[in-house]
Amino acid sequence: MEALAQKAAECLVRIREKQSLVHNITNFVVINSTANALLACGASPVMAHAR
Repeated sequence: MEALAQKAAECLVRIREKQSLVHNITNFVVINSTANALLACGASPVMAHAR
């Protein structure tokens, strides 16, 4: 379990350093929550609506 937490922490550091652009294909119900979660992680979300 510690290895998984360490890997997640490393990924989060890389996302913040690179300010990764993350393209999301989602629906209107979760679009705002998803964008806010990615912003909190330090990423730059791009939101697209799909059926």
